[in-house]
Amino acid sequence: MVEADYSFSDLPKAQDTVLKAIAGASRNIQLYASLVDPALFNSEATVAALSHFARNSRVASLRILVEDHKLFAIRNPFVLALAHRLSGHIEIRSVPFEIRNSNDCYLVSDQRSLWYIPDCDVVSGSYHEGDRVKAQKYFELFQYCWERSKQPEDFRRLAF
Repeated sequence: MVEADYSFSDLPKAQDTVLKAIAGASRNIQLYASLVDPALFNSEATVAALSHFARNSRVASLRILVEDHKLFAIRNPFVLALAHRLSGHIEIRSVPFEIRNSNDCYLVSDQRSLWYIPDCDVVSGSYHEGDRVKAQKYFELFQYCWERSKQPEDFRRLAF
């Protein structure tokens, strides 16, 4: 895969690049979000892309780390419903307070591409397609947080 860098500073371009990152994945996606923006991740197009990814392969794995699982459930009901339907492929966990990152949001696809927003309050960031070095760095950070995270006990009972 050839490396390509894309910058975005508005919602339509952020949506285009996150869809590109999801479409480029074949085995695994890791999404870390201090605050998951429903305009980006709860949109019809994004949920359809995540659904296609999860159903496309028996080994597909989508892991999502959020800081506030109750706020995530309220703001992203379609993603939550998809996770409930495809629980064998999609898992959502809550990050313990002690190890939360800054206010960033990132998506790593197949450990070879990175979609990144340094501040979730501002839709401005970059997509690094085929940049295994950057992707690996954030994959390792995600893995560290994942190993220390857990699915909240009340998560399965949250309404969607």
